[in-house]
Amino acid sequence: MLKGFLKLIKNKTFLTSLLITNAVLFVFGFIISDINLMLLSVLSYAAVFLSLEINKDSSDKEDD
Repeated sequence: MLKGFLKLIKNKTFLTSLLITNAVLFVFGFIISDINLMLLSVLSYAAVFLSLEINKDSSDKEDD
């Protein structure tokens, strides 16, 4: 199960769809003035970017 999750996290299409979903949630939170939803979206957005950076670093090390 862990291998499947790690494979999913390394999938760039999945991460891009998460970024789009987070952007939509942020806009929706902004429209309804829900600070908690906006904060959750921003933190999730940051986690996805962190995952992208970690994947980039690991792929650079595999090339060596």
